[in-house]
Amino acid sequence: GSCRLVTKDFGSLPSLFSFLSKDTVFFLTPIFEESSTGGGGTDFSDDVYTRRPLKEEYDFDNNGQIEGTQTFSYDAAGRLVESHYLYSDDATEDKYQFRFENVAEESSEYTYDATGRMIGWDSLSQKLESSPPFGASSRFTLEFEYDGDEFSKMTQTVYGDDGGMQSRTFFTYSYSGGRIVTTFIENDETVLSIGESPALIVRGDLSYNGNGDLVRIDFVNYQDTVLQVQKFEWNGMQSLSGQSISNDGSDQHKGFHEYSYNAKGCMESDLGGLTNGSGAVSSSYLSTYSYSGGAYSGSQEDEENNGSVDANSAVTYENKNFVPPYFPHVFPDIRWNYRALNCENLL
Repeated sequence: GSCRLVTKDFGSLPSLFSFLSKDTVFFLTPIFEESSTGGGGTDFSDDVYTRRPLKEEYDFDNNGQIEGTQTFSYDAAGRLVESHYLYSDDATEDKYQFRFENVAEESSEYTYDATGRMIGWDSLSQKLESSPPFGASSRFTLEFEYDGDEFSKMTQTVYGDDGGMQSRTFFTYSYSGGRIVTTFIENDETVLSIGESPALIVRGDLSYNGNGDLVRIDFVNYQDTVLQVQKFEWNGMQSLSGQSISNDGSDQHKGFHEYSYNAKGCMESDLGGLTNGSGAVSSSYLSTYSYSGGAYSGSQEDEENNGSVDANSAVTYENKNFVPPYFPHVFPDIRWNYRALNCENLL
């Protein structure tokens, strides 16, 4: 009964712009670094971290038993090249499975070009229970293309357990002043015929404030009708302080996140939830984050925001350098990055 809004299988449009919860933050942070102005990406080769995550362990019911473990592997340059997740049932009902809901095992591989830019992400998941339309397993791939220094195209492909393509989606981008201002979303009709449905998002129009921070995305259909609005709020440290998503940009029937930080700029909590038709909060949860030795060490999850701890995670590091790769600005709703969660861990 989680109230969190998060895409699990990358199987529906516009999945890469879905309202991603904290669950995805640590999973993505070793991979994705964004420019401070929300532009097309930045070379972070000068950023070197003294430690890198070796594994993250999950207790899905806060009973002291580890039920999920994700491990990370790196190349000689310190870039993440593989991650592997494995579930272990402790016979106690799980209260919250982070981003691994219904996942028994998951393996991902990441590839880069000679300059360190990510060009591929291939992930295969085995399910605890078969679920349509994927069946007992699912696989998705992301391919990234560049035009000079600008990220130009992403191709997302989803496969079912029979190995056949379920869908293929193309994301292309237009720029102004070094920032992405429009995202075009096109379905491959040769794989899955959808046609011109008024319920299908085909474009995202991005707006920025005077500081260059992303403040709004309007998602529209082929008739230019707005179907979904995502808003972003920023604090004085140019850190994301809140975001919301709704059908019309109002406070009614919206999903939201509110973030707090400590004095050093490390994220301390994520209060998320849903509102009803009158704009009042109908359900909420609270994630809090711990730090040790200058780096993110884990989270505690309160699924009903009632003061209890329903699930938790813990990170183990190794004392080897980690160099964040260049990655394009594909996920505009994720401002958190490895630097933010490891704000005291720079050389």
